[in-house]
Amino acid sequence: MRRLIPFAVLAPVILLAACGTEDASETEATGEITTAEALADAVLDRYEANVGQVDSFTVVAGDVQAQYALADSAGVDRFDPPEVTPTGDGQVSPERAQLLANQVPNGRRLARGLRTADFEGQITHDGREVYLLTSEDPGVLIGEPGNAAPGQEVETRVYIDAETFDVVEIYRGLAVADSASTDSVATEVVGRIIYSDFQTTDGLTLPFTIREVTTGLVGAMDEDARMIRGGQLGLQLRQLQAQPQSAERDAQIAGVESELRLLNEGILENEIRVESVRIDGSE
Repeated sequence: MRRLIPFAVLAPVILLAACGTEDASETEATGEITTAEALADAVLDRYEANVGQVDSFTVVAGDVQAQYALADSAGVDRFDPPEVTPTGDGQVSPERAQLLANQVPNGRRLARGLRTADFEGQITHDGREVYLLTSEDPGVLIGEPGNAAPGQEVETRVYIDAETFDVVEIYRGLAVADSASTDSVATEVVGRIIYSDFQTTDGLTLPFTIREVTTGLVGAMDEDARMIRGGQLGLQLRQLQAQPQSAERDAQIAGVESELRLLNEGILENEIRVESVRIDGSE
């Protein structure tokens, strides 16, 4: 099987943000902000107002937690990448660790990068008014425009709530060679991080649901390897279903079904639901 392209690669280090889904009913509207520069300023102001007085905080989501602390060195980043650890004796999967780390996008870097994006205006997206910025440069998400690899086709969309200026969705599309095609036709792998259920704890507002969806992965897989793995998973699923019901067995079934969906439909989904946020320090 060819190496898959996880969304952790498609959308690196987006440390404050949030939800939305692509909707064909999106309609243009008139907003007060009319440039990418002005919108980037609003995103930065929102970030500073939200986290500017917080030194450290801890986010708990089921079996994992993320601890954010002030950056060790002076620079653009207020916080270091969070330390993600299990809340019990178990281990943290890389997927859950990455998704929880993405809960607090770095508004300073994001605002710096979005100044170079294309301002598409205010639209209705998934039932809410948002501003849309687009770019073909993957560096905009980490505040380092100009990092696109030669010949790499990337589409980036950032949806920003028109009222709160929270980021409600990060969309990345990447063209990759289709392994099932003899003429190397490119297929698009789309990765999205969707934020919702914003809640405020001691003045700090964070999304309590973070969902990652990657689609289009079938074209990036070797067909023979995909079929072999599908057969293995089908057998594993039947064996699990024959076992007595338990929380561990149900979790294993969910994992197998998720991988089967990836193999059959090219869709990979992960979701984190935050249970609590604790403010550990403030200025």
